[in-house]
Amino acid sequence: MRKGGAEVSGSAAGAKIFTLPGLTSYLAELYSNDTQQIFSLHIPRGDNMSFRFLATHSILPPAILLTLCLAVPAGSVYAEISKPDSSTKPIKKQPAERSWQPAQLISVQNANAEYPQVAVDAAGNALVVWVQGVGTNYNIRANRYDNATGTWGTAQLIKTNDEGEAFEPQIAIDKSGNALAVWKQNMDDSARNSIWANHYDANSGWGWGTAQRIETEVDDARSPEIAFDDAGNALVVWMQHDGTDYNIWANRYVPGSGWEGSRPIETHMGYAGGDPQIAFDRSGNALAVWVQQDSDSQDNGNPLDNNNPWNIAANRYDANSGWGTAQLVSIKDAGDAGSPQIAIDKSGNALVVWQQDDGTPLNYSIWANRYVPGSGWEGARFIETNDKDRAGVPQIAFDGADNALAVWTMDDSPITYRNVWANRYDATTGWGTAQHIKPDDANLTDSPQIAFDGEGNALAVWKQDGSPYGSIWVNRYDANSGWGTAQPIKTENKGPVSRPQVAFDGSGNALVVWQQRDDGRRFNIRGAWYK
Repeated sequence: MRKGGAEVSGSAAGAKIFTLPGLTSYLAELYSNDTQQIFSLHIPRGDNMSFRFLATHSILPPAILLTLCLAVPAGSVYAEISKPDSSTKPIKKQPAERSWQPAQLISVQNANAEYPQVAVDAAGNALVVWVQGVGTNYNIRANRYDNATGTWGTAQLIKTNDEGEAFEPQIAIDKSGNALAVWKQNMDDSARNSIWANHYDANSGWGWGTAQRIETEVDDARSPEIAFDDAGNALVVWMQHDGTDYNIWANRYVPGSGWEGSRPIETHMGYAGGDPQIAFDRSGNALAVWVQQDSDSQDNGNPLDNNNPWNIAANRYDANSGWGTAQLVSIKDAGDAGSPQIAIDKSGNALVVWQQDDGTPLNYSIWANRYVPGSGWEGARFIETNDKDRAGVPQIAFDGADNALAVWTMDDSPITYRNVWANRYDATTGWGTAQHIKPDDANLTDSPQIAFDGEGNALAVWKQDGSPYGSIWVNRYDANSGWGTAQPIKTENKGPVSRPQVAFDGSGNALVVWQQRDDGRRFNIRGAWYK
């Protein structure tokens, strides 16, 4: 017979199989003797509506496996099994045949564009923000990718005032496709900065509002980070100077109400050294982490002075009661710690990773600590054990089954090459054994990033030196078979590349963005889809 204009064929013992040749297949496995089963196939569109295909089946003999194989176009598709008892069973989706698409220009080419950040919503729409300017006139710009049309829009200025230069942009998207961008902005051409934000409304099109300042202190503020919860509330954390020390502050955004007001979340632990990060769980609770010195001494600004080592501190935001009390999560004064990153799984457990020396200058290892709701922090531990080389700039992400991947760089000694390493956290057995995931002894690497799709597969990306300008490299982690072979993303060899970022949509497609000096004079922002 024919279905949707294509030949439908196939059969097997104990199974009904429907296929449309050449298209991605989605498998539903039903183990049931219920009197009725409903197979629902949802195909989201750009307006968040969906089509539903219903196939109702009569009584199934006990212990008979019914396999439905429904071919659908690759892309924005998910499916589920709905039973009479209202329970659901996810569809097993066969991996789509994806490939890297040609890199595209995202920024305008009339000025230097640097420091890109990317966020992608479940429907495949993307937002990229970056710093762009000429000379000392630096602003924040953004561009949006529309998945329905498959095109980038026009880069737009989202810093809407002329009060000083802007740097350090960050962006996050909520489940409805709304976004918030934050950045630091110089105040009145002085040495002081403030924190600003602009909101993107998914319902009003390219709807960036008016940028607004979200803290009102008179001293310097910098290093903002932002995250959304599932309800569309956001938290921004940053470093705030009080005239003597830097502390960590936060402000909460509530849809329909706006910003609640800035407040400190750490003021009595000493000197906050920076790198604040934040992540939410699915219940609206959050964890913030940062670098902290346990003395009021600023260590003379010298991270190699171990008289007052840097530690990693954290504070938890409870959706019902607000911020708790900050505490250390690294081993106190065990060596200078830095570059913390945090991720939270669907069960509310968190993993923090960071780099920390052993008392020997620049001899860094990668550490981790796990937070369990109701129990607290389990204790800091190594997740790599090479005591001869220098490890740094770790990143971490969770899949949908509470497993995680951490990636970082590691130098040999003396430094002649720098590899990218990874370690997997298994939800049942804990941390595995670290392994390198790029070609051994192949040039220096920098800026590793990691992200998961909804099926437990991941992409690690990084910048790798090489002739003539270096490239953006990638390695894919397969949920069934592990790491693949690292390969470069085609960047056209027009100029040096750096600062890659990666994000997935809800269908397993990924966007990587980076900065690239195309003409030998200025950087532009480019991006490539894996789809």
